[in-house]
Amino acid sequence: MSSLFPFITLKSLNNGYTYHGKVKKFLQEDYNEQLKRIDDSKINIIADYLNGVNIQNKLFDALNWSLYINPIPDLEIYLLCAREDEKNEFSVVYGRNAKNIPTDDVYAFTLMYIITLAKIGDKTINFDKQNFTKKFASIKPLLKSKYKAIIENYLNSVKLFNVPFLEKKFSKSTYFLVKNNTIFYRVFKDFIIKFNISDNIDISVTTDAIKTHGAKLVITFIGLIINALKREMVK
Repeated sequence: MSSLFPFITLKSLNNGYTYHGKVKKFLQEDYNEQLKRIDDSKINIIADYLNGVNIQNKLFDALNWSLYINPIPDLEIYLLCAREDEKNEFSVVYGRNAKNIPTDDVYAFTLMYIITLAKIGDKTINFDKQNFTKKFASIKPLLKSKYKAIIENYLNSVKLFNVPFLEKKFSKSTYFLVKNNTIFYRVFKDFIIKFNISDNIDISVTTDAIKTHGAKLVITFIGLIINALKREMVK
């Protein structure tokens, strides 16, 4: 591959060396077999499912695909795949503004996308489905699970959201839709988060999300988006 300039890796972030090693292990060992089974001919559909785009060889030489995902302000993620003969090389780099995001969050976003791509390789996610449900279900039932303390913390955080400020801030955003005391955020085509900031504070997700992606991934993504909204309110 050509030089990574002007991109950075996790090693460029604060305390990022350990996380860089973990991500490298995920890509080259833990999830490598599943990632190898991704159908390159459907990468554009996969990119759209992930709320991203395949920019292919516009960045690097000898790439089969490069998925560009910009999930929150300042965080641009490039998931790269180069196949040659029997060799499959997967890597990830970031736009330089990733330095404005806590390293823990950059790592968590990266891991969630790697896990999802691995599931796509395993054919356990129906990413090319034509119609995804738009029905929502509250995550409050998880208050009766091992995630009780996390959910309580999330709900308390949502109470502090300044909706008029966020609505103005994201009026032309590709990340969030803010209207009528509600914030919508699309993670994947089958996973949309809805924050209800009214007398009845609530967080909901599309009904297929937990069944398809698992409670841990869903809860992790909700936390990452809450963190991003908090950062925007203090900028």
